[in-house]
Amino acid sequence: MNIVQIGAHVGRDGTLRLIQHNQNKIKKCVLIEPLQSSLSKCIDFYKENLKKEVFDKITFLNQAVVPDESINTVDFFVPQNEHDSPNGLSYTAFCSTRKDHVEKHLRNSGEKIKKITVTASSLNAILRNHIGTGVTIDRLFIDTEGLDGEILLSLNLDLFDIPYICFEGLHLDSVFTGVHQKVQEKNSISNRLFYEKFMPNNYNLYTFFDTDEGDFDYDNWAIKSDRQDLVHEVERLFFKKKNGQFQKFNW
Repeated sequence: MNIVQIGAHVGRDGTLRLIQHNQNKIKKCVLIEPLQSSLSKCIDFYKENLKKEVFDKITFLNQAVVPDESINTVDFFVPQNEHDSPNGLSYTAFCSTRKDHVEKHLRNSGEKIKKITVTASSLNAILRNHIGTGVTIDRLFIDTEGLDGEILLSLNLDLFDIPYICFEGLHLDSVFTGVHQKVQEKNSISNRLFYEKFMPNNYNLYTFFDTDEGDFDYDNWAIKSDRQDLVHEVERLFFKKKNGQFQKFNW
């Protein structure tokens, strides 16, 4: 099993649990996080919670992922105090290449924002260099706080077999504007992603509606139409902790 996660933050999420549950199947994992202070915590957390032989199969990359292969550095906006703030764990989760994204998430926090420069690479380059072309990437997780749609539009699916893509659909077009508002709006990022990228490559798009919250989850899933087993996997994970409906978008 090959796993790639863009936006690993501090590692306290479902990707670690997926690796733990499939330790005997893991071939390669690539975890990417642009903020060094978050990545250091992620590495330590993984080291504490995995056997050494599994941990050694993971590549940790301190860089941002961008849609343009010609870009090798990028401005990155982060909380002034990073993890030294009492709320650093939550505030650093909103770091982004888009200043307005961070500003809107932290607007009532009193936390100042600073700009740093980080190394950047395209998703295609990362997959080529660390997984390889013609290889199945069993799970791709993307949470870049605002850039998911553009990154996925740049992904060359002729080179990579990726049956399962989980991404944050909430901010595809702008902050708090994405899939559910824009999917039918021609030329929006949401519309282009679904009609130009997912449909031609035989993906079904799924969302989860939380009946307790009365709202959709911030994540969406693009799953190959012949992989119903992966749909059931997501359903099992959700229904352990939430009440709701896992729904397929009707094209």
